Amino acid sequence: MTNRSSNGIPSVLFVCTGNAGRSQMAQALFRERMGDRVRILSAGVDPWDHLHPMAMKLMFERGVSLAGHHPKSVSALADQNVDLVVTIGDPARALLPKIRFSCSHWMHWDIKDPADADGTPDSESVFRFTADAIEKGLPALEALVLAMLPLSRFAGCLGIGTGLWSAERFTPSTHLPLIKECGFQAIELNLYKGRSHFDWEDPSAVADLRRVADDLGMVVWSIHSPDLTSIADPDVSKRQTQVDILKHCLDLAAELGAKAVPSHALLVGPLKEDPTGSDARLTDVLTELTEYGEQSPAQIAFENAGFPAGEMASATKILERLGRHSRAAYGFVLDTGHANIDGDLKDIQDHIGDHLISLHLNDNDGKGDSHLAPGEGNVDWATVARILKDGEFQGVVMYEIEPGESSAEERMQATLHGYKEHLESV
Repeated sequence: MTNRSSNGIPSVLFVCTGNAGRSQMAQALFRERMGDRVRILSAGVDPWDHLHPMAMKLMFERGVSLAGHHPKSVSALADQNVDLVVTIGDPARALLPKIRFSCSHWMHWDIKDPADADGTPDSESVFRFTADAIEKGLPALEALVLAMLPLSRFAGCLGIGTGLWSAERFTPSTHLPLIKECGFQAIELNLYKGRSHFDWEDPSAVADLRRVADDLGMVVWSIHSPDLTSIADPDVSKRQTQVDILKHCLDLAAELGAKAVPSHALLVGPLKEDPTGSDARLTDVLTELTEYGEQSPAQIAFENAGFPAGEMASATKILERLGRHSRAAYGFVLDTGHANIDGDLKDIQDHIGDHLISLHLNDNDGKGDSHLAPGEGNVDWATVARILKDGEFQGVVMYEIEPGESSAEERMQATLHGYKEHLESV
């Protein structure tokens, strides 16, 4: 989980080689820019015993003080979780994974060490170029951090997926006030239902959703990806199409300020027919998506199956695979109804670790994927509660409920009743 303070302030860590120049300047300049809205740290993978005099001089010229700063080792911070790590220079990026460290997002700046020019006539000009390069990177970093800020206040609040209105077009000005009136503060925008439900490729529709949500004090917590085949598909063109769709979803999530992009992309297609080839293709695709995902404020959240998808797509296999890839780019979304059908909820509890970033809470009878309100089926909600409590889950309590014979308002009221009975105490 992220290491935010009690008031939900996100944390950013700058890491370079010696923590004597680049990361110190980045920390000071970003703190000057962000104030107390963000907790800002810096460290080095091989720290010096003093600050570089040129870093102190250039910050003084900018009216930024480095008084009280001193080089620190990133190893000393290894037991902390931070929201965002910015590595500066290739040595830091190469060495950091060897240190036990946890964060939600990564960013890399390819800025070389200006200390390499020490003792040459170009020393000062190289340092000035470096300081300018750091300043040029701050606006993009600020945008990424600002996308995190509004989400912290929604931790633990209730959300509902727009799939509840799958039979009609989701209209923000009509549906969001109704959702809020029923006691929900967040939504999952369901692209799985197609563009007839919500046209995510229409910029005006996307802008309208963000505006209405902001006006109501609500948040789009997650973007459920469209129906995909498989990112392990043996057909190169089909595989690339799936990758492009996920990238587009990450872009949409950034535009709407969403945290997660739940996807079925690991569940279907050739996974069970060709496990060996699928494993290699999955590794290649996830590696390709990692760099793109690490630059996004959202993460792709792979979902557990609710059907016989084969051993390669079991929840425990997905969780094991996530452990081999970037924690900044990928996470896990727990679908309680799917787990009830598969009978693997307790296995998920044993293996989920810190991968849980989003939820699809719903109930069923263990046979059909009916997406009922909690308490209307036989999901083991006590185990779900333990998973959330033990993992210190800090996200939105998101329900994925399908429409029934009753109205959407009645389905939401039934969901609220189930929440109060089974999970509110958590």
